[in-house]
Amino acid sequence: MGTKYSTVSVSGYNASPPPDDGTVSADNQITWAKPKEKLGDPLKTAIEAVDTALVAVLNTASRSVSASTTVAATDHWRTLECTATTDGITISLADAGTLAAGFITTIKSLAASIGNVTVDLATATDSLDSVSNGTIVIVPGETYSFIVNANEDGFEILSRGSSKLTIQDTTDSTSILTGSIQTDGGAGIVKNLWVGGALNVSGGATLSAITASGALTAGSAAILGTLTANALVPNSNDVGALGASGTAWSDLFLASGAVINFAAGDVTLTHSSNALTLAGGNLVLNSSYIDFDGAATGVAGSIYSDATNGVAIWGKTGSSNDFAIFANGGGGVMLVPAGTQNARFVAQIYTDDTTDSTSTTTGSIQTDGGLGVAKDVNIGGDVGIGANVYAGAQVYIAGTWTSSIDGSSNLYVNSTHNAVTNGQGHIARIVGTVVEAGSGTHALLAGLRVDALDITDNAATTTTGASVYIGGAPTEATNNYALFVDDGTSRFDGLIIGKGGTIGLDIDANGMVSINDTANANMTIGLTINMGSNDDECIALKSSDVAHGITGVAETDTYGVLSKSAAATGGVMLRGYSSGTNGVEMRGVHTTDDTAKTTSANAATVLRGQLKTGATVTDLGADANILAVTNNATCRFILDADGDSHQDVGTAWTNFDAHDDLMLMDAVAMTLNRDDPVRNQFVESLEQSRSVLENLPGKPIISFNEDGHHFANMSRVTMLHHGAIRQLARQLQEVRGHNAALEAKLKLLEKN
Repeated sequence: MGTKYSTVSVSGYNASPPPDDGTVSADNQITWAKPKEKLGDPLKTAIEAVDTALVAVLNTASRSVSASTTVAATDHWRTLECTATTDGITISLADAGTLAAGFITTIKSLAASIGNVTVDLATATDSLDSVSNGTIVIVPGETYSFIVNANEDGFEILSRGSSKLTIQDTTDSTSILTGSIQTDGGAGIVKNLWVGGALNVSGGATLSAITASGALTAGSAAILGTLTANALVPNSNDVGALGASGTAWSDLFLASGAVINFAAGDVTLTHSSNALTLAGGNLVLNSSYIDFDGAATGVAGSIYSDATNGVAIWGKTGSSNDFAIFANGGGGVMLVPAGTQNARFVAQIYTDDTTDSTSTTTGSIQTDGGLGVAKDVNIGGDVGIGANVYAGAQVYIAGTWTSSIDGSSNLYVNSTHNAVTNGQGHIARIVGTVVEAGSGTHALLAGLRVDALDITDNAATTTTGASVYIGGAPTEATNNYALFVDDGTSRFDGLIIGKGGTIGLDIDANGMVSINDTANANMTIGLTINMGSNDDECIALKSSDVAHGITGVAETDTYGVLSKSAAATGGVMLRGYSSGTNGVEMRGVHTTDDTAKTTSANAATVLRGQLKTGATVTDLGADANILAVTNNATCRFILDADGDSHQDVGTAWTNFDAHDDLMLMDAVAMTLNRDDPVRNQFVESLEQSRSVLENLPGKPIISFNEDGHHFANMSRVTMLHHGAIRQLARQLQEVRGHNAALEAKLKLLEKN
């Protein structure tokens, strides 16, 4: 049912009513706000909280689980349905004290055959079914319900259900007439049978497959061994045999990679593809031989051992590989090749000759062909490849070399390096120390120097030439880089070109950074970005904290954009995106106030409009708009170059002809002027004025706030002023009419 229900208290309720002493005062005045705030609002809040809690506690929808998870407080009275079809999923019961006594949850395995679910405890000090830090395995089709005990220190099994036959009786079986299940007939089992104890068969047994753990016996005979999931293990060392003399097995079949293990690893014979490997010992032949082609001892195609020759290896007769090698105590190793074949040694070759090599035809070891070395090579002197050694280098590669293979190189390293645990790995590494000379100036000392590649012109066309080329970055690491400078200052005196071969990033000697450009006559240090003919974002500010969802104009994590205002004419557009109420905030912070009210005054934030004149700027023309405030595409306010402000009132103009506009203006003045000495004498009239102002039709003239800072709608105030002037004009016209009538009467009286 979701989260357990907890008591909801009523907050904000006022149990102390105001005194009702019969006097006419503000305390005894009945207004809607007072009972609403003290009775209605607390009751509404409490009822809504009870509704929310009941919605949560009555949520009994099952929760589908396909991976390991932890039971949450919102799983009270809910069923966790495990849909995994492989073993290994674990559901942890959360801390019992946190879930509280009486918390109930149910776990059910929906798997058909495979998909055991392990239930354990998130808190090791809790108990499960009265077992401290216990676990339970729920097999496919089973359902367990758990409840937090009264001590809130563990879980008890509330119920257990299954689509299988489950017998709780634990009586062991010692014959066909004992045990938890007995039958006078046979038992047919369609699928696997698992036996946790000994399996005793008094009659014959025909088994097509056995998967068991425990002892194997034959009738009343001694125990032969234990059959586990992976091995048949005898009960003691060096007992039993596989077959016997006269009743031997015909064949032995072992899988690829099988190992025959003698004396717990003393000697092993291991299979791999097309090979058997003997390890840990020797293959001993006493006056015998290994025959490769069915020949007799000491002839072609055999390895023979005797007291005279020691070990003799005979090559195949009649082939170009015919040879013999003899090894004994007196003659060392003698190689007798046949025909024109060379000798091959699979043992150490050692020479005492110390002749240095200065070419391919000098030195202690020389070969007219290539040299293949399967393991490490240590060279104490210099190395020349393609040319003789060079006095200015330990390894010197020179000469003209031609290859017919695409992607060939004079120096090519292609190896697999198995890195050590927690260690770094490098295919090639340069580590060295350059010792400065005793005097003079070194123009350059470098760990690795690559000079400009010299490409000789020929008939071919070269698309791209590079002194250093990096084909790409790895993808398997957490952080992948094509080039990683771990520390120090990096210097690039040339251009940094972007992908595609166009101008990319340029950093000049003064510190100006340019993107898609190389020069800016009006900048020394700064950033220049040339968008080219693109009309989208120039600078985008992003944050992983932001997700405003306005993806029709920007990506959801973009909170600020600088771009062109118009595609062809330019201008800067600053756009801010927010999931709150503030899209763009402009702040000007200064250290000195400017209180002047002149045409040269300054301010914390300045908006300046200018007009192009020739190659420079000047003032805007008469009536030109300096600032416009728009509602999307509709302009609502304009400030022009003459200082005039223009506001769109649309259809919102109101004539307050149904009211005394002068009285309303007095109400506005008394409401907004907090320092009026007469104001406190007219508290009752202020309340009446507020009531009148709040009940005016249309938008309010004054927005009243509890902190006393009331906001005036200047557009509505202007309308009120306009209406007051109109009313005064009408009243003045009426006075003039009255005056004219009085003057006429006076003239009649004067005549009489």
